[in-house]
Amino acid sequence: MSKLYTIKELSKELKIPESTLRYYRDRFEEFIPTVGKGRKRRYKEEAIDVFKLIIEGYEQDLNFRQIKDKLIKKLSVSEGSSTKESDDIKNVLIEKQNEIIRLLIEYINEKDELKREIKLLKHKIAKMEEILVRLIKDYKSFKKGLIEKSKQDVIDI
Repeated sequence: MSKLYTIKELSKELKIPESTLRYYRDRFEEFIPTVGKGRKRRYKEEAIDVFKLIIEGYEQDLNFRQIKDKLIKKLSVSEGSSTKESDDIKNVLIEKQNEIIRLLIEYINEKDELKREIKLLKHKIAKMEEILVRLIKDYKSFKKGLIEKSKQDVIDI
């Protein structure tokens, strides 16, 4: 069984600050072989090579997308990388992609539902405006009738 490393141990091994490694880990997490979660997370020995590739990419002024492409290429065709590891990486990428698609569908459905609710509210507001206009007309007519009746009452007196 290969040795498992903490982020601190990797930092010493690679001579790079822990915070930088955490940043790299978070940006390229699908490529970093780990065991456990949270504070109990440990990094497999292969993670050293992955971090080295990331560090090398940033030293060459490559952007995130270029480094990611380089990792995909390197990890899928490297001699030391087994087909299972390559398949695991592909499966993780597919899972992430499926999760993103699921979230997008959820977002679209929520957006459509909100559009329906807005349309319904606009319809209700239009109905309320019609009622309000009718009430104002009725009020004006009633007021006019009162004024005419009071004028008539004054004339009759």
